Amino acid sequence: MHPFDCPPLPLEEGIISLKSLYDTTPGPESPPDQAFLWLLTGACRHGLETKSAALPAAGADARRQLALLQRLDRCTEVRIARLQREYGVPESAMLHACLLLETAAAFAMRLEDGPVRRALHFMIPEFLDELYRLSNLSVLLGGSSGQELLACQAEIMPGRPLIACHRHPYDDTAAPLKAANETEILALHVLLAALNIQQAFCLFAPALISDPDARALFGEIACVAQGHAARFLGLLPVMPPLRRALAAQYACAYLFFSRAETETRPDLKMFWEAERNRACSRVRKLWEMTGGDELPAFPPPLTLGQSKGYVRDTLEALGETAKRAEYVPVAALAPGADFFRYQKRVCGDGNDAPSHRVVQKIIEKQGCDDRFEIAPHPVEALRNRTRDNIHIAR
Repeated sequence: MHPFDCPPLPLEEGIISLKSLYDTTPGPESPPDQAFLWLLTGACRHGLETKSAALPAAGADARRQLALLQRLDRCTEVRIARLQREYGVPESAMLHACLLLETAAAFAMRLEDGPVRRALHFMIPEFLDELYRLSNLSVLLGGSSGQELLACQAEIMPGRPLIACHRHPYDDTAAPLKAANETEILALHVLLAALNIQQAFCLFAPALISDPDARALFGEIACVAQGHAARFLGLLPVMPPLRRALAAQYACAYLFFSRAETETRPDLKMFWEAERNRACSRVRKLWEMTGGDELPAFPPPLTLGQSKGYVRDTLEALGETAKRAEYVPVAALAPGADFFRYQKRVCGDGNDAPSHRVVQKIIEKQGCDDRFEIAPHPVEALRNRTRDNIHIAR
């Protein structure tokens, strides 16, 4: 499907009234895929940010059009928010981590080898470890395990230890793509949308929960997520602000297209088709504002939860770290490398890292960590469930 296959709609039809703000249509039942709803919310917020960046560079009429598009993004975000279910704070954090993991894997499986695919391969073990540690936190606080919450959609097991993801900001940079295909740009914007919503949640979560271990872990994840976002942002090709806004809006429309194509409940399918059409109309407006370069058709719909084997394959390079725009074995770094200096300053010996304390406490409480594996862990050093190995990749 091409974005322009949707009938063009007057943009202001997307503005919602106060009456509809609290309308529960299409029904009181919440859709099951909460993670995808958050991804859509993140895409709306990412679109708001990219349009804000374009405002200073635009002429007066273009600024007015961008202001309208920003308001429409916010209205869309409100419409999605009313569909979302209520979850506890640890469960919500797990869903965010699972969303990142599954989205990264879904795109990595589609891309040919290149900087974006290598970045995804590098980060998937880190997203996996976040999910594992958040599952342990939830169980520690008496909530749902990852296996219960996700219905076995993803494995819950350690990846590259979260403590090893604290890298010097110099090493979380990346060189912009000089020749990127549209799928790579789409993947970067979708992952940035997912990181946007995760960072916002982790920064806000401490206000919603009093447990000190949870508050500390959310702070640690927020710091690591900032590094992930820096790498994805760095990979984006250099382009004019309006063209980048168009790419972000195209990614948002693609996600609505994916939701509409995969939805099975009739009333919700109509809802997503309407949102897709609105999003495609915003794509059309930005396309006109940028001069009307060729725009590709949407790739196949994004589906989540089909990548367990692929995620396992990425764990082969668990001992790597980032060094500027490259990925190298930690053992190959010089003793005075930025990575080691930063690790010593931030993490010390590692025993006080919130991500480590959470797993240690659940081991002390129940004799082993919380995990769900379909086979023995592919990395032998991480098979021991009575010890949290934080020395890998450090």
